[in-house]
Amino acid sequence: MKTTLLSMIIILITATACAGFIRGPFSGRVIDAETKEPIEGAVVLVEWNKRVVTGSPGGPTTYLQEIKETLTNKNGEFYIEEYKGFTINPLAKIEDPEFLIFKPGYCVLPKTFSIPACNDMKPKENYYDALVKGGTLVELPRLKTREERRMVSVGPEGEKSDWKKQKQFIKLIRQEWEYITGKPAGDLYKVE
Repeated sequence: MKTTLLSMIIILITATACAGFIRGPFSGRVIDAETKEPIEGAVVLVEWNKRVVTGSPGGPTTYLQEIKETLTNKNGEFYIEEYKGFTINPLAKIEDPEFLIFKPGYCVLPKTFSIPACNDMKPKENYYDALVKGGTLVELPRLKTREERRMVSVGPEGEKSDWKKQKQFIKLIRQEWEYITGKPAGDLYKVE
């Protein structure tokens, strides 16, 4: 059977675009660092970014390719399915995923803040490797004061069009904003 040059190019581009990044699935358990009790209702976000070589003086450009979220269950467990997407642009590469774990009243993984309670969190690289392997235990330190909670600032990932895939995350951000300010969240990160 003859393979045309066009078929070979399509196969090569597809193979290049589909390989080379970590897809998942991801699983783990989130607990309180002090009490070792499970944290129910923490949002776990996994995002994949696409880096495109544009040839512009500014260098490569990065775009949010895909984002998935889930909440931890009553045992603090979470599971995020494998990302099945790909890119067919030979000048683009999907990067390995980034993780974010957020629960109001706790330090945020992997963000770092100059808050003493968060200084004992393991380095980002340790959690990243463990989350990629799956079944990891994530310990989040509790923030003790309203002032510490005020210092933890998070927002939705990507453009406003990406927010629809982050409804649980945005709900928790709005809840925390109302707790800290004592005012209704109004249109803060409102998702239509």
